[in-house]
Amino acid sequence: MEQNKTGRYFKYAIGEIVLVVIGILIALQINNWNSKRQIKENNKIFLNKLIHELELNKKRMARLAFENDKGASSLISLEQAIKTCDSIMIMTYRGLQESDLDFILNNERGAGGSYLNLHDGTFEELIKMMVDADLERIENDIKLFNLNENR
Repeated sequence: MEQNKTGRYFKYAIGEIVLVVIGILIALQINNWNSKRQIKENNKIFLNKLIHELELNKKRMARLAFENDKGASSLISLEQAIKTCDSIMIMTYRGLQESDLDFILNNERGAGGSYLNLHDGTFEELIKMMVDADLERIENDIKLFNLNENR
C-alpha cells in the first residue's frame, strides 16, 4: 500500500514538473513572438521616416536642378546626389543590411552644402544606432576576452 502511494506521488510530481516546463516554454515563445513583432513595428516606423526624408530630399534636389544657374558642372553633382538618394531608397525598400552602412557613410547625399537644406535626421539616427550597437558589441567582446584571460 505504501509503495502504491509513493508511485502515485512520483507520477503526480513528474506531471507537475512537465506542466511547469511546458508553461515556461509557452511563455518564452510568446515573449519571443512579441519581441519580434515590436522590432518589425519599429522597423516600419524607421523605414517610413527614411523614405519620407529621402523623398523630400529628392524633390528638393530636383527643384534646385531646374533653378541652378551655375552651369552643367553643378548639375552633375546634383544628379549624382539624386542617384545616391535613389539607391538608398531602394536599399530601404529591400531592407537595410549592415553592409549598406558603408554606402550611406561614403556617398554624398547632397550637393551644394547648406544651400540644399537636406533632411538627414533619420540618417544620423541610423548611424548613431549602428555605432551604439558596435560599441555594445565591442564592450561585450572585451568582457568575454577578460573573462577568458582570467581563467
